[in-house]
Amino acid sequence: MSRVWQSMRRHGKALGILIAVLGFFGLAVVGPLVGAFVDQRDERDQYLKLLAAYKSVIGNRAGLEAELAQLQQQGRSASGLVEGNSPALAAARLQNDIRTIVESNGGQVRSTQNLPASSINAFEKVDVACDLSIPMSRLKDIVYQLETHTPYLFIDKIDIRMPENWQPADENAAAPNLEVRWVVSGYRWVGS
Repeated sequence: MSRVWQSMRRHGKALGILIAVLGFFGLAVVGPLVGAFVDQRDERDQYLKLLAAYKSVIGNRAGLEAELAQLQQQGRSASGLVEGNSPALAAARLQNDIRTIVESNGGQVRSTQNLPASSINAFEKVDVACDLSIPMSRLKDIVYQLETHTPYLFIDKIDIRMPENWQPADENAAAPNLEVRWVVSGYRWVGS
C-alpha cells in the first residue's frame, strides 16, 4: 500500500504543480487578455454611440444650412448696419452721413480719413477719423444726431479744443467754434 500511497502522493504533487502553473498562466496571460477584450467592447460601444450622434448631426445638416442662410440674410438686411460692398464704400457712406449732420448744424468738416477696418465675428467695423469745426452751441445736437442715426454710428474717440483766450463779452456774443477730432464707427455685415 505504501507504494500506491507514494504513487498517489507523487501524482498529487504533480497535479498540484500543474494546477498552480495553470492558475499562474490564467492570472498572468488569460486575465489580461479577457480584460483587454472587455475594454475593447466598452470602447466599441462608446464609438458606436458617437457614430450615431454624428449621423444624427449629418442628418440635420440641410436644416442647419437653411437656418444659417436665413440668419445671414437677416444679418445683411439689418437696418442698423452701414451699407457697402467693401470697407471703402462703407467708409464713404459714413463720411457722407457725418458731413450732412455736421454741415446741417452749422459746422464744417475739415478732413476725414478712413482707418483700417477690423473684423468682429460676421461684422466689419468701419472707422472714419474726422477733423471738424463746430459751433460750441451745436455740439450737443450733432453728437445726439450721430448717436441716434440709422445706420448706427458710434463715436469712439473724441478730442475737443476750445479757443485759448475766449471770454464771453456779453450774453449776445457768438459762441466760438470748437476744434473737434473724433473717430466715428459703423458696422458692416460681411457674413461668415
